[in-house]
Amino acid sequence: MKIGKCIQFVKIYIYFIVIKILLYIFGLRRILNFLKRMKARTYLKNRPANEKNSLDVLYIKQQIDNVNIFQIYSAECLEQSLILFYLLLKKNIYNAKLKIGVCKYPFSAHAWVEYNGIVLSNIEFNKKDYSVIEEI
Repeated sequence: MKIGKCIQFVKIYIYFIVIKILLYIFGLRRILNFLKRMKARTYLKNRPANEKNSLDVLYIKQQIDNVNIFQIYSAECLEQSLILFYLLLKKNIYNAKLKIGVCKYPFSAHAWVEYNGIVLSNIEFNKKDYSVIEEI
Protein backbone atom coordinates (compact mmCIF):
# COMPACT_ATOMS: atom_id res chain seq x y z
CA MET A 1 0.00 0.00 0.00
CA LYS A 2 1.38 3.40 -0.94
CA ILE A 3 2.09 6.07 1.67
CA GLY A 4 -0.63 8.39 0.30
CA LYS A 5 -3.27 5.66 0.58
CA CYS A 6 -2.10 4.80 4.10
CA ILE A 7 -2.39 8.42 5.18
CA GLN A 8 -5.88 8.69 3.65
CA PHE A 9 -6.89 5.45 5.41
CA VAL A 10 -5.73 6.83 8.77
CA LYS A 11 -7.52 10.14 8.15
CA ILE A 12 -10.81 8.42 7.44
CA TYR A 13 -10.34 6.13 10.45
CA ILE A 14 -9.89 9.26 12.59
CA TYR A 15 -13.01 10.81 11.01
CA PHE A 16 -15.02 7.81 12.23
CA ILE A 17 -13.78 8.35 15.78
CA VAL A 18 -14.34 12.12 15.62
CA ILE A 19 -17.88 11.86 14.21
CA LYS A 20 -18.85 9.44 16.99
CA ILE A 21 -17.59 11.93 19.58
CA LEU A 22 -19.22 14.92 17.85
CA LEU A 23 -22.58 13.16 17.66
CA TYR A 24 -22.34 12.41 21.36
CA ILE A 25 -21.29 15.95 22.38
CA PHE A 26 -23.19 18.19 19.95
CA GLY A 27 -25.97 15.99 18.61
CA LEU A 28 -27.19 15.45 15.08
CA ARG A 29 -28.92 18.82 14.62
CA ARG A 30 -25.74 20.87 15.10
CA ILE A 31 -23.75 18.62 12.78
CA LEU A 32 -26.43 18.90 10.10
CA ASN A 33 -26.45 22.69 10.45
CA PHE A 34 -22.67 22.73 10.02
CA LEU A 35 -22.95 20.59 6.88
CA LYS A 36 -25.69 22.87 5.49
CA ARG A 37 -23.44 25.90 5.90
CA MET A 38 -20.51 24.02 4.39
CA LYS A 39 -22.62 22.97 1.39
CA ALA A 40 -23.75 26.57 0.84
CA ARG A 41 -20.12 27.71 0.78
CA THR A 42 -19.17 24.83 -1.54
CA TYR A 43 -22.06 25.64 -3.87
CA LEU A 44 -20.85 29.22 -4.17
CA LYS A 45 -17.58 27.94 -5.62
CA ASN A 46 -19.76 26.56 -8.45
CA ARG A 47 -17.51 23.75 -9.60
CA PRO A 48 -19.26 22.00 -12.50
CA ALA A 49 -19.88 18.26 -12.35
CA ASN A 50 -17.65 16.14 -14.54
CA GLU A 51 -16.30 12.61 -14.86
CA LYS A 52 -13.45 13.31 -12.45
CA ASN A 53 -16.04 14.14 -9.78
CA SER A 54 -17.70 10.77 -10.39
CA LEU A 55 -14.37 8.99 -9.97
CA ASP A 56 -13.68 10.98 -6.79
CA VAL A 57 -17.08 9.97 -5.40
CA LEU A 58 -16.50 6.27 -6.05
CA TYR A 59 -12.95 6.45 -4.68
CA ILE A 60 -14.03 8.16 -1.45
CA LYS A 61 -16.93 5.71 -1.01
CA GLN A 62 -14.59 2.75 -1.49
CA GLN A 63 -12.13 4.16 1.06
CA ILE A 64 -14.89 4.59 3.64
CA ASP A 65 -16.04 1.01 3.07
CA ASN A 66 -12.46 -0.25 3.44
CA VAL A 67 -11.90 1.64 6.69
CA ASN A 68 -15.22 0.42 8.08
CA ILE A 69 -14.07 -3.19 7.66
CA PHE A 70 -11.09 -2.65 9.98
CA GLN A 71 -12.86 -0.75 12.73
CA ILE A 72 -13.29 -2.02 16.25
CA TYR A 73 -16.98 -1.21 16.02
CA SER A 74 -19.08 -1.22 12.89
CA ALA A 75 -20.17 2.29 11.98
CA GLU A 76 -23.86 2.89 11.47
CA CYS A 77 -25.30 4.26 8.26
CA LEU A 78 -25.58 7.72 9.82
CA GLU A 79 -21.88 7.93 10.66
CA GLN A 80 -20.84 6.58 7.25
CA SER A 81 -23.15 8.98 5.43
CA LEU A 82 -22.03 12.00 7.43
CA ILE A 83 -18.37 11.25 6.72
CA LEU A 84 -18.98 10.54 3.03
CA PHE A 85 -20.99 13.75 2.62
CA TYR A 86 -18.35 15.80 4.47
CA LEU A 87 -15.52 14.43 2.34
CA LEU A 88 -17.46 15.09 -0.86
CA LEU A 89 -18.04 18.68 0.20
CA LYS A 90 -14.33 19.04 0.96
CA LYS A 91 -13.69 17.99 -2.66
CA ASN A 92 -16.16 20.72 -3.79
CA ILE A 93 -18.65 18.13 -5.03
CA TYR A 94 -21.86 19.98 -4.24
CA ASN A 95 -24.38 17.86 -6.15
CA ALA A 96 -24.30 15.13 -3.50
CA LYS A 97 -27.28 14.96 -1.16
CA LEU A 98 -27.38 13.66 2.39
CA LYS A 99 -30.76 12.15 3.19
CA ILE A 100 -32.21 10.82 6.40
CA GLY A 101 -35.45 8.90 6.25
CA VAL A 102 -37.80 6.85 8.38
CA CYS A 103 -39.99 3.87 7.62
CA LYS A 104 -43.28 3.50 9.50
CA TYR A 105 -43.65 -0.25 9.55
CA PRO A 106 -41.51 -1.91 10.68
CA PHE A 107 -40.12 1.23 12.22
CA SER A 108 -36.59 1.98 11.10
CA ALA A 109 -34.44 4.92 10.18
CA HIS A 110 -31.72 5.15 7.58
CA ALA A 111 -29.23 7.71 6.29
CA TRP A 112 -27.71 7.69 2.84
CA VAL A 113 -25.92 9.89 0.33
CA GLU A 114 -27.09 10.33 -3.23
CA TYR A 115 -24.92 11.57 -6.07
CA ASN A 116 -26.75 12.47 -9.28
CA GLY A 117 -29.71 10.39 -8.11
CA ILE A 118 -27.62 7.27 -7.39
CA VAL A 119 -27.62 5.97 -3.83
CA LEU A 120 -24.12 5.52 -2.43
CA SER A 121 -24.75 2.91 0.22
CA ASN A 122 -23.29 -0.47 1.02
CA ILE A 123 -26.60 -1.50 2.58
CA GLU A 124 -29.36 -2.69 0.29
CA PHE A 125 -32.62 -0.89 0.94
CA ASN A 126 -35.61 0.37 -0.98
CA LYS A 127 -35.62 4.14 -0.71
CA LYS A 128 -39.31 4.20 -1.65
CA ASP A 129 -40.07 2.66 1.76
CA TYR A 130 -38.53 5.64 3.55
CA SER A 131 -40.02 9.07 4.03
CA VAL A 132 -37.23 11.64 3.91
CA ILE A 133 -37.26 13.80 7.05
CA GLU A 134 -33.99 15.64 6.41
CA GLU A 135 -32.16 16.46 3.20
CA ILE A 136 -29.07 18.55 2.67
